[in-house]
Amino acid sequence: MADALTREIPLRPLAEGESWRDWLAERMRDQRRMLNAHRDAARLFVGARPGPSALPILQTALESLQRAGFAPREALRGLFTLGHYVSGFVLEEQADHPRGPEEDLDRARQWLADHPILFEAVAQSGHPQGEEAFEHGLAMILEGMRAHLPSPPPG
Repeated sequence: MADALTREIPLRPLAEGESWRDWLAERMRDQRRMLNAHRDAARLFVGARPGPSALPILQTALESLQRAGFAPREALRGLFTLGHYVSGFVLEEQADHPRGPEEDLDRARQWLADHPILFEAVAQSGHPQGEEAFEHGLAMILEGMRAHLPSPPPG
């Protein structure tokens, strides 16, 4: 089943002159959209090893990242880290019971009354399963990958 779902992820190599960060971020957004389009898809992915459908995607991604300056090992580790992040994020999204932002903040205010710094951080962070949270985590991982480039190119 995970292999069939993998075929829904668009296979597109890094274009000439395209930022590897933008390209890779969009690939992870594609993966998140695919997982969120199917109930419990993230659960399937977490327990599955890459199947035959994943091999062309991984090969294309590795070739693209190698052209951007990554060593194959760093590229593969980065891809797995991103894949784990996306799957885990979607698991949380699909497990979370929908609540309004005010309800979350009211609940946090009650629970964290004796922890003002923690409450302030929660209040400023927004919903933990929203677009902003996903993009923030994605940017952090991509920045970590950039730090592992021998001589980081722009992007």
